[in-house]
Amino acid sequence: MSGKHNITGIALEGRGASWIVLDAPSGAGEASVNECQFDSEVSGIISSGGEEAQQAGAKLREALGAVKGDVAVSLPSDQVLLRMLDLPTTDPAEIEGMVGLQIDKLSPFPVENMVVAHEVISRKESGVTVAGIAVRRDIVNHASELLKAASIVPTRVDVNSLVWWKLIRASGSLLDEGRQVFIIFRGPSSEFVVVRDGEPLLFRAFVRQAGQDDASFMAEICEELGYTLMSLELEHGAFHDFSVSLWYSGILDEEVLSKPRQLGGGNLESNSLDTLPGLAEGAASRCMDEEAIDLTPADLIHERGRRAFRKTLFRTLAGVGAVWLLSLGVLFGGVAVQKARLRSVQGSIAEINDAAMGVRELRRKVRTISLYTDRSRSALECLREVSIKQPSGVDLTTFHYKKADTLTIGGEASGVNLVYDFKKNMDTSSLFEGVTLDGPKRSRGKEIFELEAKLPGGEE
Repeated sequence: MSGKHNITGIALEGRGASWIVLDAPSGAGEASVNECQFDSEVSGIISSGGEEAQQAGAKLREALGAVKGDVAVSLPSDQVLLRMLDLPTTDPAEIEGMVGLQIDKLSPFPVENMVVAHEVISRKESGVTVAGIAVRRDIVNHASELLKAASIVPTRVDVNSLVWWKLIRASGSLLDEGRQVFIIFRGPSSEFVVVRDGEPLLFRAFVRQAGQDDASFMAEICEELGYTLMSLELEHGAFHDFSVSLWYSGILDEEVLSKPRQLGGGNLESNSLDTLPGLAEGAASRCMDEEAIDLTPADLIHERGRRAFRKTLFRTLAGVGAVWLLSLGVLFGGVAVQKARLRSVQGSIAEINDAAMGVRELRRKVRTISLYTDRSRSALECLREVSIKQPSGVDLTTFHYKKADTLTIGGEASGVNLVYDFKKNMDTSSLFEGVTLDGPKRSRGKEIFELEAKLPGGEE
C-alpha cells in the first residue's frame, strides 16, 4: 500500500455493508459512515454466491460509486475459523508452515479447500502467539463475486473479529494482568473475546436469528460463553476471577443486562459502542498495518496487478506520446525515434498477452480437472456438512441418504431453540438446494424433529 491516497474501509455484516473513506497519511475519516442494505444476510449471500452475490454487488456499486485508492474489505466473523495458536518459533516461514498444520487438524475440510492466513498477535523470546484464520475457498470465491459485481478490487480482505480486537485495544480497556471477557452486542451479529493478561485466548461470533429479541440473544451468548470458559479451564486454569466488559449502542433493558452481570458475579462494566470507531473505519485503519492478515482471493490479486500494470502502461504511453509530440514540433526526425519506442512498448504488451494466455489456459485445465473429480455431494460429504452445522445439544437418531435426491435426518434436542438453530445452520449450507423442518414435537422430555434437505439432481 502506498500510503499516499485515500483508503476506503468496507465492512460486510448483517444484511448489508457499511463504508468510510480515510486519508491514508493522517487516518482522518468522513463525518459519517455510509450504509447499503442487501436483500438477505451477507453470510448467506457469500455462502451461496451466484445471482444473490451479483445482485448484492450491484446494489453496493450503485450506492458506493467509483472507488479510488486502496480498499479494505472486512468479512463476517461467523464465516471464518479463527483460533489462537502459541508457536515455538519466530521464523516467518516456520510460522506459516505450523499454522497450516494446525488449521489442517482443526478444520473439518481439507486444507487445500481452505484459504489460510495468520496474524502475529504478540512476540516473545520463546516464540509467537498468532491468530490462525481459515475460510472455505468457496466462501472467498463468492465474496469475490460480490466485490467484482461492485467493481471493487480490494487491497486487503480482513475479518470482523480482528477489527473489533483492534478497536478494543485502542479504547484502553485492556488490562496488562488479569482475565477479561469482552462482549460486543449488536443488532445483526455479536461477538465475544476472552482475554488473559492483555492477549486474546478465544474469539466467538454469533448471528441473531430472525425475530430474536435482545434478551434471548444475550442469554444465548452468555450461555455459550459460560461453556467456553469451562472448556478453557483445562488449558488455561480456572476462570473464576474475571471481569465482564459489555459494549453496546443505545439503551438495554435490565433483563438483557442481568445475564452478563450474573456471569461476572454481579460486576458488569458497560461501555457505549458509539465511543469506538465503526467496523468500516477499523478495517480501513488496519489496511495501513503491513502485518495484518490478507484473505484476498488469488483472482482478485491478479486483477489488482493487472489494473496496476494497465495504469502504469497508460502513464508510460502518455509520457511517450508527450515526448513524441514535443519532438515532432522541434525536429521531424524525432518521429522515427518515437516510433521505435512505441514498437518496443507494443512488443512488451504482446509478450505479456502471451503469458496471460498461458495462465488462462492453465486455469481452464485446473477447473476442468476439478469438475471431473468433484465428490462434494456424496453421502460422506453430506454427513460431514451435517456434523458441522449440528449445534451442541442436538442428537441425530436417523440419517437417510438418497443419492441426487434428498437427505432426511431425524433427531432430538433439549430445547426448541437448538432445533431452530440447526435448521438455520443447514439453510446456510451451499450443499443443499433447500431444507424443510418437520417439528419440533415434544416427546419424553425431548424435542423431536426431522429435517429434509434437497440435493441437486444428477450430480456424483
